[in-house]
Amino acid sequence: MPRSRLEVASHGPDGGVAAQARGLLGELETRCGTGERYRQCRRFLARHPVVHQQDRFGLSWSKAVWSRVKDLYGPLPESLLVDDVFLRCASCGLPALTRDGAMPVPGPSATDADLWCEGEECPRDAPPALIREPDQAWILRRSLRAFLALPYRTEDAARDALDRAGIDHEPLPGSLSAYRLGDTDPVVVDIEVYDRLQPALLAAHLADSAPLADRTLIVIPDALAGRNGYQEAFTAALFPFLRDRLTLTTPVNLVPDLRRARREEKDDA
Repeated sequence: MPRSRLEVASHGPDGGVAAQARGLLGELETRCGTGERYRQCRRFLARHPVVHQQDRFGLSWSKAVWSRVKDLYGPLPESLLVDDVFLRCASCGLPALTRDGAMPVPGPSATDADLWCEGEECPRDAPPALIREPDQAWILRRSLRAFLALPYRTEDAARDALDRAGIDHEPLPGSLSAYRLGDTDPVVVDIEVYDRLQPALLAAHLADSAPLADRTLIVIPDALAGRNGYQEAFTAALFPFLRDRLTLTTPVNLVPDLRRARREEKDDA
């Protein structure tokens, strides 16, 4: 299912596919028992949307983590195979397909616009990885691929920016990707990370979920923020009372925007 349809399907009171992802992560968190175990498992899921039998022999493989998350994976569906081979996007790590249904020819032709992946917005500067033994691979559930694995690169970059600036951050329970920042007294400041193609639906989601912080920075990929009309459409779709509480930003601009928000809070005090 294309990303836009998933976002539409997640708009509404039941939360749709995104709510399914939150529910699965909530069950995993309960099963893990400790915050550290949960963070390890969540990181594994985000970084391994597809797992191959050979991965088990890698130095970084953890039997304990796999035992907790393996029920969130299933066999590769035939609909994601090209001539009995699975293609994995070199950028996002998610499933890829050729638009003509044929195996890509090795070389530059394998990186052109004839390749589609679940990330949809990925650069085509490297050929897809090939898994020629698809019966020895498992794939993460679709809801978690779309709403955990896909935005995880942006989340990683945002956390790195906060770490470099020495800004403490703690994950918020019950969310897909949200953190509360430390040392922001007297106000409460959160960040939430998204990778959504439809800015108006993102704004509607934020209105429905009513952020509890005084100020929330909404971090999106640089490529989306640079898309013509994206930020304007997001702002136009926001309820007026949220426009002063929500700031759309990117990993690169996160720390400068956070500092700007702090100055504004001090000026208003």
